[in-house]
Amino acid sequence: MSLLVSSRPARPSFHRLSVARVERLTPDSVAVWLEVPADLSDTFAFKPGQYVTLRHLIDEVDVRRDYSLCLSPGQAKSSGQIRIAASRVSGGAMSNWLVDDVTVGDQIPVLPPRGEFDCSIEPGQARQHVAIAAGSG
Repeated sequence: MSLLVSSRPARPSFHRLSVARVERLTPDSVAVWLEVPADLSDTFAFKPGQYVTLRHLIDEVDVRRDYSLCLSPGQAKSSGQIRIAASRVSGGAMSNWLVDDVTVGDQIPVLPPRGEFDCSIEPGQARQHVAIAAGSG
């Protein structure tokens, strides 16, 4: 009898992070600071350009949305927090919940940082970068 071994990495799991601060940026946008417990600091270490997935039950629907991390990895490590930002979206579920209802102390399930669209910083090594950005709304 032979055992099959999967070469796929384990599926990431959600971790409940506490809202440490809600910073009103405009009437329709907020920055949400999430406390990362010391035992999860390696799990939530990230590279510039990565994002996290938030999960919340809204009107009995399991809603999951991705948000870019909005601070440097050094700031996150020294503060023990990560930061995301959200703007109100017409008809949006997660964005409107974050803007209207999230308060300090709330627990939000969050997946560890993901994404390969990053720019690793290598001090002492010269590099050239080109960025093209577009948006709507």
